[in-house]
Amino acid sequence: MQAPTDSRQTAISVPSASQYEDAAMKMVLQFFADELLPFFGIKERAVRIVPTELIHMEIRKFYQDFNLEMEDGSWAHFEFQSTNEGLKGLKRFRSYEALASYQHNVAIKTGSKLLTKSHKMQTPFLQRILKKLRR
Repeated sequence: MQAPTDSRQTAISVPSASQYEDAAMKMVLQFFADELLPFFGIKERAVRIVPTELIHMEIRKFYQDFNLEMEDGSWAHFEFQSTNEGLKGLKRFRSYEALASYQHNVAIKTGSKLLTKSHKMQTPFLQRILKKLRR
């Protein structure tokens, strides 16, 4: 291999053994899906092979409402909502949880609470906070 001609370094990507194993297993599954599905406890039949590479590049900042580290090292994640987003909101919370768990290598439990004007907060302290947030 010839050395680069300028001062920038050139990176060479060498596939790891696990990448070869993944490729071999994909090939096996491609040809023997009907035989292997029962091995995984799947009773339905496969009708075709679908894409496996998921490329999604997007730069976003996710702002969680509140995270606490617990005694056991796990995190408690809280989201407070003024409107009910339904399934869309729950999926957003799940993406926060999955990404934070992956990036920080921690187990996370998420809780959410819908705070409406008719919602009766249990403590005066929380009532004051909610009042300030609604201004």
